[in-house]
Amino acid sequence: MTRSLSRLPLVLAALTALVFTGCGGSDDPAPLQPGPVSPLPPDTPLNDTPANTMIRFERAYENQALAEYIALFSNDFSFRFSAQTDPMLVSQFGTTWGVTRDSTSTRHLFDGFTSDSGDYRAGASAITLTLTGPQFRADPDQPDSAAYYKLVTVPAIMLSLEIPGTDGFEIAAPHDFHLVRGDAAVLRAGQPADSTRWYIHRWTDKSPSLVVRTPTPTAPAGVMPARASTWGGVKATYLQ
Repeated sequence: MTRSLSRLPLVLAALTALVFTGCGGSDDPAPLQPGPVSPLPPDTPLNDTPANTMIRFERAYENQALAEYIALFSNDFSFRFSAQTDPMLVSQFGTTWGVTRDSTSTRHLFDGFTSDSGDYRAGASAITLTLTGPQFRADPDQPDSAAYYKLVTVPAIMLSLEIPGTDGFEIAAPHDFHLVRGDAAVLRAGQPADSTRWYIHRWTDKSPSLVVRTPTPTAPAGVMPARASTWGGVKATYLQ
């Protein structure tokens, strides 16, 4: 018994060494935890040119990457509803649809939400977005600042939204995007405010009319055609 007690300090010292150096005797630090994985495809460009800004916009929305999508808007961003197809929304929101409303509406679309009246609306299970034939030119609203402001005219935006339990939405319409360079933009904290970034500060829905789709004889049984809508109409639907 006396001999066992005499060895106790040595045993405690060995255990203490293992605690600080690791059971395997290595002093290598613990492996770092992996950082968050971006939901965007790895080849997605930064918003460092007007063209790349629109590519990033398209991929962020299609991949339901809300943070990346909202980061493309300046702090004074406004969405303008189509006066031809959504005059009631024009009257209701005017030029007041900004970053906060767009973030809320888009999050509801991506994730689903329960409305103020208690009705649950499912989020999109799949989104397909194509910006067809975008045209880039100096913004005519800023004739003296062509280096800082660009107008992107998209003759045909094709957007398909699959919503579980519904017939979804089908959108086909022209849209205009007014872009501003970072060193002339009104931005939020964390957004690079220099010449290496571009942001959307105004987005105009130019939907001229709605084309109602009807079932075709070749449509699979039980599959309803997507409901024709406008992007502005979808935004307002998912706001509350």
